[in-house]
Amino acid sequence: MNRAGATRIAFGQYKAWKVGTHGNSQPHEALVQVSPVLVHRDLNKNFIRTRDRVFEGLFGIDQHHGYDLPLTNIGQASAGCLVGRTRKGHREFMSLVKSDRRYQENRNYTFITTIIAGDDLVKSMGR
Repeated sequence: MNRAGATRIAFGQYKAWKVGTHGNSQPHEALVQVSPVLVHRDLNKNFIRTRDRVFEGLFGIDQHHGYDLPLTNIGQASAGCLVGRTRKGHREFMSLVKSDRRYQENRNYTFITTIIAGDDLVKSMGR
């Protein structure tokens, strides 16, 4: 792990991922980071982005599956990546991603992802 603290991607929108392969021990299709993004480093380990140091760069923040780990213990599934918990769900996600007309026309297409706070998402859904 990085001495500056755990990576937490900064809220915002980034055009930074292409279809590729994630992982060494269990390689699988994923969206892999190809352009810089902003991240917070949680050096004080409080799980809050506010006042954390911000860095910009290529950090290997991929969008991959979470190895079917239990809902209550995602363990070491990610060191800052964007992770869907199950292999099946991730395969469905990748199928949807690859059905995008832009990707169909250009297999080198760079995808956009919006990062928002989970509690803001719940609020926006009226829950």
